Amino acid sequence: VYHEGELVLQNGADITIRNVPFDPAIDGAQYGTGLVVFGSWIARGSWVTPFLRIAAEPKAGDTSIKLEVEPQGWKAGDRIVIPDTRQVPVVKQPASTKPKVPLTWQLEECVIASVDGVFVHLTAPLAYDHKGARDPSGALRFLPHAMNIDRRIRVASEDPNGYRGHVMVLERSFLDVEGVEFDGLGRTTVQPLASAKKVTNPDGTVTVTPGANQVGRYMFHIHHLMGRPNPTNTGFQGRVVNCAFNHALKWALVKHDSHYIETTYNTFYDFGGSAYQQEQGNESENFVCYNMAVKGGYSIMSEFQPTYGGVDTDFIRFGWEGSAFWISSNNNIVNDNVAANVAFAGLNYNQRQAAQFAHNSPMIPKFRGADVTKPEEWINYKKPIQG
Repeated sequence: VYHEGELVLQNGADITIRNVPFDPAIDGAQYGTGLVVFGSWIARGSWVTPFLRIAAEPKAGDTSIKLEVEPQGWKAGDRIVIPDTRQVPVVKQPASTKPKVPLTWQLEECVIASVDGVFVHLTAPLAYDHKGARDPSGALRFLPHAMNIDRRIRVASEDPNGYRGHVMVLERSFLDVEGVEFDGLGRTTVQPLASAKKVTNPDGTVTVTPGANQVGRYMFHIHHLMGRPNPTNTGFQGRVVNCAFNHALKWALVKHDSHYIETTYNTFYDFGGSAYQQEQGNESENFVCYNMAVKGGYSIMSEFQPTYGGVDTDFIRFGWEGSAFWISSNNNIVNDNVAANVAFAGLNYNQRQAAQFAHNSPMIPKFRGADVTKPEEWINYKKPIQG
């Protein structure tokens, strides 16, 4: 769907992206089979408290958990995730010893039976203990969070194992989404990219071979978003608030050369490369706060045991190692985020090589709504500033 008008979603709205093969004759670059927005997208799902700290250690066999405060919007049938809280020692294991076995997660995806104030009753007993963190004296210092991964508006692939859909928002779009669940979207994986190839034949015809791992087809891709012209230079140029991003193959929420965007109170669950990604390296004035990400990265073999997965030595394939929040740019506000059970890092602040700007744009906007086609509205921080 190429959307250039106004799309408004309210509680109970569902968008299902069909499981249909790509047609290289009309969609060689694979922009289709998804929601591509050039217009106005407004969504208003009712508020769901994204995550809360648990008030008492959950134990195997428990059929309820106690939260620190009463959640808003949690209801029977909602899924909550409780992270694996073990502190598993990482031990170097020589290659000559027994085969390495990836770590088996003890995080749990539970279903709510009912909610009674701060008590959340589950449809089945917990399978594992989820103990808190203790200091050297044995005193309990921190308890884990419970994260709700359901929302009241849903955008999903018809078959996550088939031709997945994707979401892309571009150019002068008006983006204001709140309370949306994105599930099983994003076709690009953590494997090396294999994009579509176009060949012009001697007779003048064109042959397009679809890519097995097309670049840029992420779960939610905010791509070169200028937003609407903003004469007062105030506020945000886009909002993604209180959404849930579940089961992404590489990146869940991506900002590519996009600025002044609020990203708050979201949850991320089960992602391959990273949950939140600032791709270009010039993204600025973004507000990234009060989000939670759980379960990132894929298990691989390494000389360490257990293997948490994802880490690779090829820096060109950045953002695929299993980090929660991956940022490579300045002038952003990033605080009060939570990460658990990720393969590499909770926050990967990646300082790229300034001299070459590999995979990096040195251009940042002078103000909200700056036009990417007008260089005078942008600052090139690669050039020396005079005076």
